[in-house]
Amino acid sequence: MTVTGRVGVFIIFMSLIVLLVYSLTAQADQPNLTALFVGIIGLILGGIVVWRNRSPQELDERFRSLRTSKAARAEKKKIKKEQKQG
Repeated sequence: MTVTGRVGVFIIFMSLIVLLVYSLTAQADQPNLTALFVGIIGLILGGIVVWRNRSPQELDERFRSLRTSKAARAEKKKIKKEQKQG
């Protein structure tokens, strides 16, 4: 995970703590709406940072033969199409 991804996770973690503070104040019948809005905005921003800086998924080796056979079929179709045109 990159540094910016870790920052995003940190923002999410801190936002969850702020939302916990909001829930505690709401149970005490003195809801702090600022904590609610800061927590929600922090979750959104943290999610965006993590989402934009994620690493690409590695190819799974389980379906390697299916991918190679699909590529071979596509190549055969391409050759047949070129033969029909030429």
